[in-house]
Amino acid sequence: LKPLVDSGFFSADMGAIQQAVLQIPWVERVSVKRVWPDAIVIKVYEQTAYVRWGEKSLLNARGDKFTPANAGDFGHLPMLYGPAGQEQKVLEIMKGIRTTLVDQALELVEFSINDRRAWKIVLANGMEILLGRKDQLKHFQRFLKTLVLFEQEQINAMASVDLRYPNGYAVSWKPDVTAIDWKKIAEGRQSSEQANLSLIHI
Repeated sequence: LKPLVDSGFFSADMGAIQQAVLQIPWVERVSVKRVWPDAIVIKVYEQTAYVRWGEKSLLNARGDKFTPANAGDFGHLPMLYGPAGQEQKVLEIMKGIRTTLVDQALELVEFSINDRRAWKIVLANGMEILLGRKDQLKHFQRFLKTLVLFEQEQINAMASVDLRYPNGYAVSWKPDVTAIDWKKIAEGRQSSEQANLSLIHI
């Protein structure tokens, strides 16, 4: 900024100073004003990284993108991928999904929307959830409702879940998963349904 302020108190271009500061990636906004008799006060407000956007950029909580040199230092934040210019929309969808997963004691680490508008979620336990291009949230809610049928270790053993089917979903298991007692799960489901019917009847 030195060349911009060396021109003198009255000659310094406030707009040029502001634009120069905004070129710094970590600056979210800045205010610049003259203070009599000989000062220029610059207030800088820092960006707060909320999620990663692709391999090189970050988003703040409003979905504004910025690309600092040290974006790679934020590997602990969720990763988002999506069409260019759709950062805010993709972030809002991710926020809703993330909140719903927290209620199920599951943690989102990656959410992506590809060029064909198909959604994919990756969880902290390694599970990939494929949601396709249609009725994504409807299929997602249907899947979450079925999780009560499984033990936590069975949920953690799911490598991928394909929700792109109209009336169900397909599960691929991790290589080291032991045999699952589907009969026991089915019996648990019947007991749950009977309990629900009893409650409704009462």
